[in-house]
Amino acid sequence: MLPDFPAVKKHARAHFLRAVQRHIPLHEPILRGIRHTRVHEGRAATLTRADESADRIEFKKATVELSIGRDQMRRITVEQLMEHVSAMSQQFAAHQSQLMISGLSKAVDEVGNAVSAKEIGPKEAFLEMERRIQMEFDPQTLEPKSLVFVLHPDDVERFKAQAEEWEKDPEFVAERARIRQTKIEEWRAREDRRKLVD
Repeated sequence: MLPDFPAVKKHARAHFLRAVQRHIPLHEPILRGIRHTRVHEGRAATLTRADESADRIEFKKATVELSIGRDQMRRITVEQLMEHVSAMSQQFAAHQSQLMISGLSKAVDEVGNAVSAKEIGPKEAFLEMERRIQMEFDPQTLEPKSLVFVLHPDDVERFKAQAEEWEKDPEFVAERARIRQTKIEEWRAREDRRKLVD
C-alpha cells in the first residue's frame, strides 16, 4: 500500500486555493475593490441595503476545469503550477464578474434607475447617470471614491473620445460641476447622520 500523507495534501490544497483567490482580482479589476465575506454554510443569504430594503441572495455554484496529465504531475514545476492557478482564477473571475453584472443589471431595472443612451443621447445619459447614483467622497480631496465605469472593451476608445469632446462643452462642464456639488452635499448629510448614530 502506498502512503497517503493527508496532512500534506490538506496543507497543499489550502495554499493552492488561497493562490487562486489572490489571482482572481488580477484577471477582473472590477472585483478588486469589492469586499467579500466567506459563508461556511447555507444556500442563501439576505442583503440589506442602506435604505433598509432587502434581497435574498441565492448562492450560485462555480466550477472550473483543470487537467494535468500523469507525466506532467510527476515533473510539475512551481511555474507550471502557477500557470494552472492563473487559468483557474481566470475562469472564476469571469464567472464572478458575469454574476455581478447580471445582478447589478437586474437591481437597476427593478428600481427604475436604468438610463438609455439611445433614447436621450450619450452626453445626457452620462449626466443622468451621475444624478442617479449615490457617491462617496474622500474627505480631504472631495474626489469620488470607488467610482467604477464598466464598459465593453470595444466601447472604451469611443467613450474616451466622447468624454474629451464633452469636456470642451461649457454647459456640460457646468452641469457636471453642479451635479458633483449636489452629490457632495448629499454625502456630507449622510456622514453627519452616521456620526450622530455612532
